[in-house]
Amino acid sequence: RSPRVSLGHFGGDSAAHGGDWTERMAQLMARDNGKLVFGDLGYWAELRCADVGPDRCAAAVRRLLGVLRTRLAGPEGVADRVMFGSDWLMLSRERHWADYATDLFNVLKTHAPEHVERIFGANALRCFPALRPPA
Repeated sequence: RSPRVSLGHFGGDSAAHGGDWTERMAQLMARDNGKLVFGDLGYWAELRCADVGPDRCAAAVRRLLGVLRTRLAGPEGVADRVMFGSDWLMLSRERHWADYATDLFNVLKTHAPEHVERIFGANALRCFPALRPPA
């Protein structure tokens, strides 16, 4: 059995800075021993469209959606293993950092509404089952 792991930033922010981190993290999730590997969207400044401009934002949205739609073994997809994260230390470096959750929510609601509920709650409860309220 593999450990339960949450990979911060789910691959970082910009493809220009690190190449294929996001895709490689998705490949890790797809391994037989990667069933408990999750990722978070704690710092994707390029998804803050008002700050980065439409071209950079569109490229980041395409990159994220491409990997979220990746199928894993069985009925799961990568979107079943990604959650919102709040990397406040990294975000605090950004202008209007307190708006990050809202900005990310709006991007997902516009481009991938089918994933919003999982990314903003359900997947975190799967990753951290001790957080579930008692039945």
